[in-house]
Amino acid sequence: REAGCVLAGVMRGEANGVLLVMRAAKEADVDARARAADALARKLLSETRGGEASEVEVVARAWNVVFEPSGGPLAPATERVLGAWCEDRDGALTLRKDTRPKHLEFLRESAHDGLMGAFPAPNGAPGAVGSLLLLRSVASLDELRAWTAQDPYARAGVFHSVSHFELS
Repeated sequence: REAGCVLAGVMRGEANGVLLVMRAAKEADVDARARAADALARKLLSETRGGEASEVEVVARAWNVVFEPSGGPLAPATERVLGAWCEDRDGALTLRKDTRPKHLEFLRESAHDGLMGAFPAPNGAPGAVGSLLLLRSVASLDELRAWTAQDPYARAGVFHSVSHFELS
């Protein structure tokens, strides 16, 4: 819970690194949270590597969470949490908007429990640059891969790439 962090873990799989989820009450808080996340990520990496973490690139993004976990906060230290990092292809804004109702229906009907949402485009530009799904209700990375392949965004071609990982 350091520095407003509500979820922290190490990503292992097709995406690797440290993932920190921090709450920002309003848009003005995002920069302060990004600086806190950068410092915390470097501290965690330094502790796990036993040295300096200055060579690490830290990417901070706002995340519009659409679905919150119904079973309480995710806890990768005590439960299995699997994730998918979905990056939009260039020029997918119209396709994303057109497909969004089917995508949200797919997520609602899936009964998967976790944090799910989109990364807004930077600098106030319209649209999103991708999505992040963190789920406690998926048994394996193979099951997650099969499920994300059925997502209307994936089927419509919104995503350039999808990386699956376990958060521990």
